[in-house]
Amino acid sequence: MRPILSYLLLSIFTIGILSCSSIRVLKPQEVEPQASVKLTLKDGSVIQGIVFKGDKEHLLFMNAATHKTDTVLFNAIQSVERSNVYYDFLGYQMPEKEIRSHQKITKTLLYGMGGLILGGAAGTGAAIALFKPKKEGDAGNSGAAIATIVASGAIGAAVFGWQGKKADFKDAVFTTRKARYAKVHAALEKKKQELEKLKREQNAQPQQNHSK
Repeated sequence: MRPILSYLLLSIFTIGILSCSSIRVLKPQEVEPQASVKLTLKDGSVIQGIVFKGDKEHLLFMNAATHKTDTVLFNAIQSVERSNVYYDFLGYQMPEKEIRSHQKITKTLLYGMGGLILGGAAGTGAAIALFKPKKEGDAGNSGAAIATIVASGAIGAAVFGWQGKKADFKDAVFTTRKARYAKVHAALEKKKQELEKLKREQNAQPQQNHSK
């Protein structure tokens, strides 16, 4: 039983490491586009928002306080942290409930199935190594071997499924941003059409008065 217990404890430790492996403090060069971040500047000020893009010297950043685009130089940044708040393209906060409404489970299932297969394969290898018959004709500890394979498959499915769930949430964040942008764009387009209609009506009035 000790080999099984050691193997399970190692697996649980691995899950803990993977679950806590999300790096919150980043280098400015490591920030990916559309990341919601908190920037602490060298002058002591703190700003939050969404990064549009970056190059070797600066970040193009939508400031959540001003809702305006700022260019932030790397040499002005003290630290960069991932934010727990998610922002849309205009720097407005997106509630988690709204994001969850767009979340699917596609990658959760795919990653989970992959983890189940990989974990089962790893468990099979461990079972062969730990519980192979000591003597010819010995049946070995088949119950422990099966338990190891099942446990490994379940652990693999849980670990990879968790990663898939995070990927699904990340996709949902992007989908929410697109939905909000489309809504704003549609409202602006409608306003533009109303203004054009009003302008045409105003231009038509002098002609009608002149004909009278």
